[in-house]
Parts: sequence; structure tokens; C-alpha cells
Amino acid sequence: MDVNDDRQAPGERELVAAVARGDQQAFAELFDRHAAPAQRMLLRLGYAETAIDSALHEVFLEFWRAAPRMNPAVPVGAQLLALAVLQLRGSAPADAAA
Repeated sequence: MDVNDDRQAPGERELVAAVARGDQQAFAELFDRHAAPAQRMLLRLGYAETAIDSALHEVFLEFWRAAPRMNPAVPVGAQLLALAVLQLRGSAPADAAA
């Protein structure tokens, strides 16, 4: 891990830079690293799985488009999770639908 950046997982900055250049394999690797943990966290926050799936789809699509503008000082997972929560703000938690 880079001594100057102890908040990013090893290789994260390089992967984001590769995604910014249009590298689909780098995007797939970031998706594989972050989609399931984000989904688990959002489930713990009480959102419905169908709403989470839709939100994560939108978030990763936006990440693909915005990678050149992503803040490299903020961990990728934190940025993705924040975007997902913003995407889900209007949806009711799963227990409210019952």
C-alpha cells in the first residue's frame, strides 16, 4: 500500500485511473471488489434488495462515467456507498413496506 495513502486498498488508485481510460477489466475488478460489500451494508441499513440492486446498477454506471473526476483521496468503496445511499434516499426501508 502506498505510504501516502493508507485509506485505499492496494491498487485502487490504479484501477480507478484505468477505468477513467475506459478499461473494462479494471471496472469489472472494482465491481467485484465493491458491489457485494455495498449491497450487504445497504441491506443492514434496511433497504429492500430490489431497490438496492437498482441503485447499485445506477451507481456503477455513474462511476464508469465519472471515473475521471473521482476524488482519489477518498476510498472507492466509500464513494460508491455514499452514491448508493443518495440514490436510495427516496425509497422506503424494507421493513416499512411490510
